[in-house]
Amino acid sequence: MRGRRLGRDSASAFARLHGFDVPARRVRVDQPRGYLVDVGRLTAVEYDRLMDEGLGRRWESWRHEFRTGTGPDLAADARGHGFLHGGHYEITDHGVEDMKRSMISGRFLSGHHGYRRNPDGGTFSFGAKVALGLVAGGAGYAAIQAMPARISDNIKDGASVAVALVAAFAPRSMTGKIIGVSAGVVLLGGTVNRRYDVSGKINAWVQNKFSALWQRVPGIRDASAPSNVAA
Repeated sequence: MRGRRLGRDSASAFARLHGFDVPARRVRVDQPRGYLVDVGRLTAVEYDRLMDEGLGRRWESWRHEFRTGTGPDLAADARGHGFLHGGHYEITDHGVEDMKRSMISGRFLSGHHGYRRNPDGGTFSFGAKVALGLVAGGAGYAAIQAMPARISDNIKDGASVAVALVAAFAPRSMTGKIIGVSAGVVLLGGTVNRRYDVSGKINAWVQNKFSALWQRVPGIRDASAPSNVAA
């Protein structure tokens, strides 16, 4: 999914990139001195990015591999300082993103192929957030169902649905959304399953299908099954 543009306001741009606010400050930017000599084309960039996605600030390692023809050129000035120029990419709230080449004109458009995160941490990080949400949802559902018996099942189910909706749709950081949606799915799933015995019906259907399948396998069918062999 394409990231959002950073915009012209530096404070909001920083918040979109890092997930928290800091006061704006002036920094000095060096300009090239003398000549610029081309060093080569960048094929990838790696950097550590300070992030706060709802679980506290921490440094995360990011890596982006440029698609062919999108990477910038690396150049050096007379002092040996490096500068980037050219390329077909943008920096959004997702980080570095390649621009998309038009199939008709061949020009690069702001349509983004997406961004690539550090392969050693991105997938694990997402999976860990989903797992945390599933565990939290399961614990929440169990806590609601453990309410005293004098509280009706309808009230318990209503509480589960309400907590699931709040967890899934309450505004928060991306980490909070992943955890909240995962927890909401567990809460809603548990409520629907308890009221309509979905798991029991699925289990019975699967057993019937496999029972019929095994009856067609010679040597495994039930001994009580009728035989076509004449006595």
